[in-house]
Amino acid sequence: MVPAAAEPQHRKSTVLCVRKCCLGRAQGVPWPESEKAAVDVVMQYALQRLGFHVEDIVLFSWSIGGFDSTFAAMAYPDIRYLVRCYLQR
Repeated sequence: MVPAAAEPQHRKSTVLCVRKCCLGRAQGVPWPESEKAAVDVVMQYALQRLGFHVEDIVLFSWSIGGFDSTFAAMAYPDIRYLVRCYLQR
């Protein structure tokens, strides 16, 4: 998780990026309950620590991140937008 700005209330927009490193090369299986818990930790960090308002959050996702962003949108229905990207090779 890499916050682009520590004070989002003083900026027009802020990016909070969550990247799953080495997915596909890591050992183990990404269990749905673990993924949901991780998403909730990120959302709570954005809301409580960084001071975001849920209605100002836009989620962008691609590939396996679609599961996480879809769960976040279901758990936090006041999220402004959910944007899923499908990359075609």
